[in-house]
Amino acid sequence: MFHQCPVCGYSELRTPAENHSICPSCGTEFGYDDFAQTHRSLRNQWLASGPYWFSSNTPPPFPAWNGFRQVIEAGFPFDIPAPATKTKTFSVLVPVAIPVLAQYQLQIQMS
Repeated sequence: MFHQCPVCGYSELRTPAENHSICPSCGTEFGYDDFAQTHRSLRNQWLASGPYWFSSNTPPPFPAWNGFRQVIEAGFPFDIPAPATKTKTFSVLVPVAIPVLAQYQLQIQMS
């Protein structure tokens, strides 16, 4: 069973976010760092500083890991402006092979 970090939204914590466990994503030590600060405050500090992957022992869940994306996907609020993304969008027109729908084309966009 995995647990979610209440600061950064990392969803593969091996132990609950308590008893001085440390999140490999944001580096929060639960019971210490969050003793005098809210999770939102710690989240804003982490996002403002990079955000960088904390652990040198546990790798990020995927090569193109992004801290802002992780927080957004977790649905957590934050007060730091997210950086502009530099993505390219490609459009591909795919002819439909069904005779009834021959006048239609399927458009796929990837970014």
